[in-house]
Amino acid sequence: MLSLACRDIGLADCEFVATGITEEELWKKGSEHILKIHGTEDADITPQFKQKDRQYIKFT
Repeated sequence: MLSLACRDIGLADCEFVATGITEEELWKKGSEHILKIHGTEDADITPQFKQKDRQYIKFT
């Protein structure tokens, strides 16, 4: 299982942790969370975002 915490990518006030069996599933859940909770209108996770924040993905 993969996990990625909002806190790890700079959103210190957020306890959300996206999880997924695949990286694609992880990014999809993260994108949905960003749109719903953080109110970001463009929740599309770009290749640049993935490259920058992939380092924070944990294997659980």
